Amino acid sequence: MSKLKEARTAAGLSQKVLAEKSGLSVNVIRSLEQGKKEWTRELAEKLAPHLGVSVDTLMRSGKKVDSSKSKKKQTKSSSVQTTPKKRTRKKSKRETASSLIRMAKELVAMVDEALIPEPYHHEVLKMAYRMSNIGTEMQGKEE
Repeated sequence: MSKLKEARTAAGLSQKVLAEKSGLSVNVIRSLEQGKKEWTRELAEKLAPHLGVSVDTLMRSGKKVDSSKSKKKQTKSSSVQTTPKKRTRKKSKRETASSLIRMAKELVAMVDEALIPEPYHHEVLKMAYRMSNIGTEMQGKEE
């Protein structure tokens, strides 16, 4: 069990409640607990006050948990990726347009939550803007 999960359960908080209190998404909390996401000082500063632990404690525990789990995940994922998923049906234009708009919103949220490194913010936001525009155009042409 990760140190974050231990601290969260000791504080009597669910992932959802911790996410709401810290202003982070549930996906970020889950990724940190599973070692799929690396710790940043900003993330630790948002979480520590709600868990009753220090920022440094989270940063230290995050590094230990992440390094061991990420190696395990890499070896597992490499064998899983050899068989591509087959699409069962073709998406409609409406579904595609909605997916583009949803993904654009997710990209903006990732920038806001500092999941994207600073040097890439501008390019990612430009891409999100284009995706949103294409999705909106597709929805307009459908009607």
